[in-house]
Amino acid sequence: MLPVPVVFPPPIQPRKRVATIEPRVALHSNAEVTTSGQGGEGSQEILRLCQYLSEEQLGIIKGLVETELSEPYSVYTYRYFLNNWPHLCFIAKIGQGGGGPRDLKYEPAGAIVCKLDRHKSGLMRGYIAMLVVETRFRKRGIAKRLVSRALKAMFEEDADEVVLETEVTNTGAISLYESLGFIRAKRLHKYYLNGADAFRLKLCTKVQMLPEAGLPEDEHNGHELGALR
Repeated sequence: MLPVPVVFPPPIQPRKRVATIEPRVALHSNAEVTTSGQGGEGSQEILRLCQYLSEEQLGIIKGLVETELSEPYSVYTYRYFLNNWPHLCFIAKIGQGGGGPRDLKYEPAGAIVCKLDRHKSGLMRGYIAMLVVETRFRKRGIAKRLVSRALKAMFEEDADEVVLETEVTNTGAISLYESLGFIRAKRLHKYYLNGADAFRLKLCTKVQMLPEAGLPEDEHNGHELGALR
């Protein structure tokens, strides 16, 4: 499927950030990582994170969510997030095979859907609406990379905090988010349609802007975000 087009975000004006509460997440712009071969001698895997670009990719995210998550969503819910905040939504795809990267066959492995707007408190609040990784690709750190990439995008737009809900019994998700600095802010009783309770998790990061210095170079250069075809 490679080569894929490269999408560059709009240039960011030079600035310096001083975080008074620093989240425990590596804010790196790497969009690709090669892991050890698992398909036999000479094979390799490449993980690529791709920014959502068009309606053609809606079916990919919808298919992953409907297969792996219990909570149903209408197509209008997907469009609300994807059409308004496409730059905060990412698809993970795995390339497998022998030879070079151009010879790999890519397939969707996971996705994250987010938004960022001003909360009634006056803070810029990010929200992680959906996070999904296909069962056969779990335990490879894909979810953590998706969350890290989405957090980076929200912090670049001056998010003061990021929140989400997850079932109280979903210990894997709770452990993942707490490892990134999220805390349990509230328990929501019978939050889900199946009657299950949820924890609202929150990550606080108050960012101050100073004009005299710029971002590190890799913060405002291209992110190597390929488009799924």
